[in-house]
Amino acid sequence: MLALLVAAAVVVAGVVTFVYSSSVDSKMALSDDAARNALVSPSKAEEVHYTLVVGEGVASQGHQRAFMINLVRVNAASHQVTYTAISPDIPVTTSSGETTTLGDVIQTDGDAELIKQVSALTGVDVAHFIKASDKGLEHLVDALDGIDITLPYPVDDPAAGIISLDAGEQTLSGQATATACKASNYEDPARTQGQVQNEILAAITQKLADRGGFDALSTFDSLAEDIKTDLGYQRLADGIEALSSINNPVVQQGVLPVTVSVQSGTVSYRCDKQAVASFMSVVNDGGDASAVADTTQDVDTTGITVAVRNGGGVNQAASQAAALLRDGGFTVTEVGNTDNPVYDETLVIYRNGDMKAAAEQVVRDLGQGRSTDASVYYSFNSDLLVIVGKNWVASS
Repeated sequence: MLALLVAAAVVVAGVVTFVYSSSVDSKMALSDDAARNALVSPSKAEEVHYTLVVGEGVASQGHQRAFMINLVRVNAASHQVTYTAISPDIPVTTSSGETTTLGDVIQTDGDAELIKQVSALTGVDVAHFIKASDKGLEHLVDALDGIDITLPYPVDDPAAGIISLDAGEQTLSGQATATACKASNYEDPARTQGQVQNEILAAITQKLADRGGFDALSTFDSLAEDIKTDLGYQRLADGIEALSSINNPVVQQGVLPVTVSVQSGTVSYRCDKQAVASFMSVVNDGGDASAVADTTQDVDTTGITVAVRNGGGVNQAASQAAALLRDGGFTVTEVGNTDNPVYDETLVIYRNGDMKAAAEQVVRDLGQGRSTDASVYYSFNSDLLVIVGKNWVASS
C-alpha cells in the first residue's frame, strides 16, 4: 500500500509540474517568427552557445528601447558562463538602411534585426534570445527577495529612476535593480554601466540556480508574461541549474570594447573592428574577458593641428589619412610628401607630453601606426606630424 501511495504521489507531482511547465512555456513563448528565424541553433556536437539577453523599457523620448544588451556565452558541460555587456549607444546601420543605435533597433526594426546586428558586431551566432521588460526585471528580483551585488560607483541618474544608491555591497530590490541597470551618467558610461549590468545578471542567475526545482518554477510562473524567449521552461531551468553553486561554476565578465568621443560637449560611440575581434577571440576561447581593455576615451580634437606627409610612396596615402583626421575633428594644416619615401611604418609624432593623448587618438582614427615623442628629428609647425609609411592600408 505504501508503495502505491508513493507511486501515486510521484505521478501527481509529475502532472502538477507538467501543468505548471506548460503554463510557463505558453506565457514566455517568443511569438516573433522573424526573431526565431534569426537564431542559429548550435549543432549537437557543440557544447558552447551564445544567448542574447535584452532588457527593454520606455526611453526618455517615449519609445521602446533596449537599456541592457548582454551576450552570454554558456558552456554547460564545464559549468562556465561569460557575460559580455554591449553598449546600447553603439551606432549601427540596419538592414533597411536606417542609421540608429543598437538600443533603438528594437523600436525601428524589431527583435530579429537586433539579433542580426549583435551577431554581425561580435562575429558569433546567437542561439537563444531572452527579452525582459523593466517591470519584468523588477518582478523577478523581488520574487527572489532581492539580489546582493557590489556597485562600483554611486547611482544617481534621474533619467534611470528616482532611486539613488550608494557605492559598495548591498541588497537591491527590483526597482533599485532596474534603476542600476539603466543608469549611465558615469564618467566612463559604457564601461561602468556594462560592469553593473554584468554583476546584476550574474547575481540573478546565481540566485535562480541556487533555488532550483519547483521553487524556481513557481517564480517563473508568476512573472512569465514579462519575459519572452525561444527557450521553454525546462531548457531554461536546465541551463540555470548547471550554474548552481554546487557545481562550482566559472563566471566571467567583460564589456565589449567601444571608443567614446566627446566633441563640443556631444558624446558619441563607435566600435573598432580589430578591438572587438581581439576581445571576442578571448571570449570564444573561454578566457578572462575582463582582462581585455573595454573602453577608450577619445580626446577633444577641436583646434589640434596636424601635418600629414606621405613617407612611403603609397599613392594617395597622405590624402586618405588627412581625410580620416578631418572626419575626426582635427585641423589638417599640410598635406605633402617627405623628402624621401623611406618610411616602412606610419608614425604619429608629438612635440610634448601634452599632445601624447592626441597622438594616440590619431592612431585610433587612422586604425594603424604608432605614436612617438621624436620631434627633435623632424621639422614641423603643427601640433602633430603624421608620416604615412609603406605599410599604409586604405580604410574600406
